[in-house]
Amino acid sequence: MAESPEEKVSRHRVPFGNQWERWSEVKRNLHLKSDSEVTRLLLDRFTRNFSKSAGRWTCVPVMEKNSYKSFRN
Repeated sequence: MAESPEEKVSRHRVPFGNQWERWSEVKRNLHLKSDSEVTRLLLDRFTRNFSKSAGRWTCVPVMEKNSYKSFRN
């Protein structure tokens, strides 16, 4: 039997708990159009700052362009 539209949507829902305001603030402040754009941004940011090795995520220090400039001065 095929899934109903409600079943398809609920399969992709993520519980935000009490973080919905923060999520909405990021979306609004960065002028993102959809929750998918927020998700992509956060996942890209996470994977840029972390590396998966031997099945574990470890922090990889990344120096932002602006912080490098202030670090040099």
